[in-house]
Amino acid sequence: ILEDDVEFGTELADFIAANGGALLASAATWDVCYLGFTQPVTPMRLLHRFPGTGAQYAVHGCYTTHAYILQDTTYAWLLERLPVQERIWPWLSRHRAIDRWYIRHLSRRFRVTALSPTLIGQFSDFSDIGQREPGADRAQHLHTRVDASRVVEGRLRYLVAKWLRDLQFRIADAW
Repeated sequence: ILEDDVEFGTELADFIAANGGALLASAATWDVCYLGFTQPVTPMRLLHRFPGTGAQYAVHGCYTTHAYILQDTTYAWLLERLPVQERIWPWLSRHRAIDRWYIRHLSRRFRVTALSPTLIGQFSDFSDIGQREPGADRAQHLHTRVDASRVVEGRLRYLVAKWLRDLQFRIADAW
């Protein structure tokens, strides 16, 4: 799924040629894979290193969800829960943006991952959400990386941190 204002990084074709098969082969281990984002949400855990500089991380979610792959079961689940056109404005007043809703709900049910560095960016034109022109941070949006200092080591630590993050959102949702 791509937003209408994405910009493909120069590394995309090289990544697909070198690692596309490995990413598809690993598809049984993820339900959502972000190809572009601005900020991954903790907890995060390294899943796979690709030859070169790329890696795939388990994440709780990502902000600025402008490029991602969904498994068919995830897609069907989303279609059942996202609002129809007549209900979009009340839904947005509660959740503010789809990426925030994804962060609170997708990771509870699905395995969410992100590629680092990102392969697809945004801000190639005027941002209707941010109400701004592309800025000096344009290259950063095309090459966002997971901060390795925030990555959790070990599956058990990751699962405990994920459970705590889910609990935090469940408590907030109750208010």
